[in-house]
Amino acid sequence: MPTLAATAVSPTFASLPTVTLASTPTLEPTATPTPPPPVAVAFNGARFLLDGRLADQIYPTVETWGEMTYTVIKFAPEGVCREVGCIEVYDVAAYEAAHSDLPLPPLGAAVILKTQEQQVAFQNGSGSRALRMVGQMGYFANNEALLYEYRGFTEDGRFYILVTIPLDAPILFSGYEPDQNTNPNAIPLPAPLPDDFAARNQMMLAYNQEAEQQLDLLPAADFIPGLDLLDALVASLHIEPPLNNEENTP
Repeated sequence: MPTLAATAVSPTFASLPTVTLASTPTLEPTATPTPPPPVAVAFNGARFLLDGRLADQIYPTVETWGEMTYTVIKFAPEGVCREVGCIEVYDVAAYEAAHSDLPLPPLGAAVILKTQEQQVAFQNGSGSRALRMVGQMGYFANNEALLYEYRGFTEDGRFYILVTIPLDAPILFSGYEPDQNTNPNAIPLPAPLPDDFAARNQMMLAYNQEAEQQLDLLPAADFIPGLDLLDALVASLHIEPPLNNEENTP
């Protein structure tokens, strides 16, 4: 049988299909949006700079309590201060005349947790802020109850300022009931919740003490809103007498 010689075929580039590669677009770095500058707000003698990351509108009123009036500036149209955030301004002499049996601030609740305390001055006064949880009865530390609270006086002692704003911490339960928590990063309970009231209360006290210590170590930026943002709001305050019902709402 004759032997057939194999014939090698060398393809040329012209015989191969042409593939066009799409050019890879150059990705530009995404710039972080610059927040708009704060808006100057004035109402009834209270002036401050409102950062749009806290609220884009204010809802100011003059409230009456017994024989006195006081200014309340809310950051939402409905809800109490611990839910929507408020700036309250009290005339000290008027308050003491009308409510000599009630000390300032008029909270009427026990302190369950207090942390991140720091002195903060404002334009014509000073005071201190802290993160607090208050209530008539005990509960496990949670984000529904966590408040930024500032208490201060004007330099002349005439006006008392109370700023109350709700905020969240990344390490707390989402709500009052630990067994309904939706935050996977919350400080875990050391054991299942006991049915016995006394044992449950002891666990709650120990848990809250641990939460207080851990909250005190968190950076300001870990809270929502950040503590620096809230401190800046306080620092911009200027309270001037007499209260004259002027208004400038953004």
